[in-house]
Amino acid sequence: CSAQKQLYLVLCLWWMSIVAEVRKNERMLRHISQFPTASDPRDMIHFDPKTHKARIMRLSPFTKCLLYTCIAGMKLLISIGLLLAGTVWLTASQSIADLLLNSVALGFIILVDETIYHALYREAIQEPIHGMKLWLKSDKDDSAQKDVLMRELRESWMYYSGCLILVALYLNLGQSLPYIGVLPNFQYDALRPLYWETEMTRVCGAWP
Repeated sequence: CSAQKQLYLVLCLWWMSIVAEVRKNERMLRHISQFPTASDPRDMIHFDPKTHKARIMRLSPFTKCLLYTCIAGMKLLISIGLLLAGTVWLTASQSIADLLLNSVALGFIILVDETIYHALYREAIQEPIHGMKLWLKSDKDDSAQKDVLMRELRESWMYYSGCLILVALYLNLGQSLPYIGVLPNFQYDALRPLYWETEMTRVCGAWP
């Protein structure tokens, strides 16, 4: 029972980490859609001579298409693939130690892109990229800002409550589904002699 609770908690944390990546992708898509369209690609970026920073003011239709498909779309597909593969892999852990090690490995996989970026690009290249800002006008009205805050809060509760419910459904009802079901029903496991022979055989053999 305690092992099932620990598996449930680790799976919930894994799902929440993926949801955080999906929400960042969702915000990026929302910002991209709100940008005005630039007829000339040279009008997309404005360089401020005072602060020496580049600001993205507009986006051309071709740039928006690339951002939608190559960046946001691929990140969404990768997140869904990691969610499914990571859930099955964590559920297949044979012990608590394996469960913790697998969860650490999955956390490393999520940070691979940032690790490669910081390892390959020097600070001289990173600074101009970090200094480039998306210049998008926002509504400064207090009531509008409050509405946005309440909407974000409702979405957060919806996403993370969904994680708790869906993980519980997966561990109970989802195990009968093909390809993603891992845990057996323990009805006929005792009838598998090969399993018991493998598990009960001494590694080093009997003492002479």
